Amino acid sequence: MGREESPSPSSSSLKSQLAVEICYISTRPIACAHIQRNTSHFIDWCSILRVEDDAQVDAIRKQYHKLEALSMSMPGSMYEVLNHFVFVFLALQLHPDKNKHSKAELAFKLVHEAYTCLSDTSKRKAFNLERRKYFCRECNRIPFVKLESPANFHGPKPNTNRSGSNKIMQDIRDRFREEASVIENCLRATALSRKESPMFDPGSFLDRKKSRDELPVFNPSDYVFQGYPHIRTKIYDKNQYFERRNNVVYEQRRGSCDFPIFEHRQEIRMYKKLPAGSCALDLTQMHNLAAKICWPANGDFRGSPHPHVTLLKGPPTIPRHKDFLAAVALVLLLALINAINGEAGKGRQCDRQLALEPRPHSVSIIEFGAVGDGKTLNTIALQNAVFYLKSFADKGGAQLYVPPGRWLTGSFNLTSHLTLFLDKGAIIIGSEDPSHWEVVDPLPSYGRGIELPGPRYRSLINGYKLEDVVITGDNGTIDGQGFVWWDWFNSHSLNYSRPHLVEFEQSDKIVISNVSFVNAPAYNIHPVYCSNVHVHNTTIYAPPDSPYTVGIVPDSSNDICIEDSSISVGHDAISLKSGWDEYGISYGRPTAHVHIRSAFLQSKTGSSISFGSEMSGGISNILVEDVALQNSFSGIEFRTTKGRGGYMKQIFITNVTLENVNLAFSANGQCGSHPDEKYDDNALPVIDQITIQNVDGSNITTAGVFTGIKESPFTSICLTNITLSLSPSSVKSWVCSNVVGVSELVIPAPCPALNRGYSNYLSACYTLLHSAEGKSSSL
Repeated sequence: MGREESPSPSSSSLKSQLAVEICYISTRPIACAHIQRNTSHFIDWCSILRVEDDAQVDAIRKQYHKLEALSMSMPGSMYEVLNHFVFVFLALQLHPDKNKHSKAELAFKLVHEAYTCLSDTSKRKAFNLERRKYFCRECNRIPFVKLESPANFHGPKPNTNRSGSNKIMQDIRDRFREEASVIENCLRATALSRKESPMFDPGSFLDRKKSRDELPVFNPSDYVFQGYPHIRTKIYDKNQYFERRNNVVYEQRRGSCDFPIFEHRQEIRMYKKLPAGSCALDLTQMHNLAAKICWPANGDFRGSPHPHVTLLKGPPTIPRHKDFLAAVALVLLLALINAINGEAGKGRQCDRQLALEPRPHSVSIIEFGAVGDGKTLNTIALQNAVFYLKSFADKGGAQLYVPPGRWLTGSFNLTSHLTLFLDKGAIIIGSEDPSHWEVVDPLPSYGRGIELPGPRYRSLINGYKLEDVVITGDNGTIDGQGFVWWDWFNSHSLNYSRPHLVEFEQSDKIVISNVSFVNAPAYNIHPVYCSNVHVHNTTIYAPPDSPYTVGIVPDSSNDICIEDSSISVGHDAISLKSGWDEYGISYGRPTAHVHIRSAFLQSKTGSSISFGSEMSGGISNILVEDVALQNSFSGIEFRTTKGRGGYMKQIFITNVTLENVNLAFSANGQCGSHPDEKYDDNALPVIDQITIQNVDGSNITTAGVFTGIKESPFTSICLTNITLSLSPSSVKSWVCSNVVGVSELVIPAPCPALNRGYSNYLSACYTLLHSAEGKSSSL
């Protein structure tokens, strides 16, 4: 007789067992001391189908068909397999037509739902995110509660009698698990002690409840942030006006590097002088050239017309006086060119790019809980992000990435060695609730708020005593939502002076580029007490009727570059300031070495470029070139009054185009109010050494109004090569009082006070050469 086969369970018993087991798996509760979701319920579809967490669709489909459609008959040997793998490959039908158990229909639906969820990409992704919520890192699993087997579970049970070898292997596995747990705990503790936070878990992040108001304080130790290589691929489009006017030169000047912040520009432009040291001959070569032309017989030249030229000794030759005079003239000419290109070139701040390096670290504001729906307030998320990025200051700095979306926020501060990058479609929105804007003390050089006595609202984006900060992007936008502020201003219902969009105070090496600014409550960009600020490729806009909105305001700052930008606002497009009356005089910091070029400017009620009227700290060494001023009340205006003190001098303006401008030039000595009654009426401002040349204007109502102060007339106003086409409504082209200047080739002819012969008083006019020498005589 053959060996008797082991008894196998009946088919109906296996069917019932599988139905009960699947229903049991679907009802297991979750409870764990490490997470807060005690007694939560979650159906693990992977356990229902008995597949791995990362199983592919083919494996899921194969396992589904095994559970649903395979034969019910099995040999006795298969029973041992079932015992060993605990139903991993159990092949029983669950369809109610073939399974008469009371829970068969529910089990069949669960298996079908599991297959539908795991085989569909979107549902699988949502399931995985939900599954991560219930995954406990400490337990290293989903902590399902281990209950006793169901009462009607009468099927086969796994064989618990292991052989000796199996027991040894199980012991080894248990030991490895224990050691792995120790190592994991050590790594986790080490990660928490580092400045970087532990690995970011998107499941934990998605589980955080998002309030429609503020978000909870971010704990950097909860996450490690994955890098964001948000490399900008396209330079923001330049203003169409300058593309038409000087497209070839402009493109040459932009250089070949695609990222504007870290590029090394190839400076080739109109009116560009050669850089220092680029002359064909240096001074030694000049001397040698003159010496070769004529060596005096005694080895030196007595009575040389140029005492700084020392001729080399050599063999006696016959003096050639004409050649010698030509050599001296050549030496003087080359020395003059070298002085203009070298020393005067120091005033071209836009030619000197800041040496900035790409940031080695980058994080997104989303990782700090920010929500870009335009409704959720993200102030705390931004503050937490900046606070976290402070830790990278000594590691090359970091980049804070703002993805597309509408990111509502109140005022927040930046930190040093930071790049704020706004991607295309990203809009940072200022809150319309004044309580979200911090109230701070007035600036020391003003003594009070500009519009109201006392404190002022802090700007939307701020930097105090920072270094190496960049605000850039792929033409992202910063929107101040200034409409409510303008209404409050017009209705005189403000509690404090209006805020600005961006303000840096006592900071160095600031770059703002490739970003649009719209609807500022007051100023758009306000560097105050700063050095080395570079603003380029920006677009600034506010409606023409917006009250006293201003584009860029360099204030008591030095070494400023503003270029390649388009600004259209309600009041002044660019306004240079340096403090208010006795407060500005006491603070004593001027605005100096400012370079403005390649800008398109419009100002409905103000001036395209204004100086003052708050100029008590002084304004000097200003170069404005290659600008287009259109649709403005005034083109270029100098404002001051008695009690200001200070000065506005050494200002050089060239290559200007005006169109549809009411007043081309203005210098007003009776403009502006005072902060209080403590000002000194005898503090008289000095307006001197202002040169305006190479100007072409059309549809101009008034060419110029120059009204100085009787006790302190405006002096050394030099106008040359200016052609203005007046509109038919023009009544009087020039108005002058208490002003002294010269002019040449000016149409229409200026008033007599400005009509002195240019050639007779050329030395009194401020030029780039005077800027190098730091001196010039006055009329």
